[in-house]
Amino acid sequence: MPVAGGGALSALFVRQERKRQTVQEGLQRRYALRARIESEQISTLYLVSGVEAFIRADRGEVHAEEICRVLTILYGNSHAIRNIGIVPGNRISHVDPLAGNERAIARYYPDNP
Repeated sequence: MPVAGGGALSALFVRQERKRQTVQEGLQRRYALRARIESEQISTLYLVSGVEAFIRADRGEVHAEEICRVLTILYGNSHAIRNIGIVPGNRISHVDPLAGNERAIARYYPDNP
């Protein structure tokens, strides 16, 4: 009888250990996903801060040719950005990519329902 009890105890231990490993693997996947999301958010924040610094360095002046070049570079360096625009005074003046966003140009945010 003690041998059967030992076998049942071993089986219980094995099931518990597998369950613990499954939970641990799930936690590791979640931690990895969280790290990727945070990394993408931080890199996107730095890109946007770069646009702001670029504009501030030129005393708030936005020159179409230069800003379009900068926006294209920034847009191409982030997987998270669907489009990026410059909105001085709440009015969209530049957007990248322009294709598909043409109607956004000159949109005044306070008029947007």
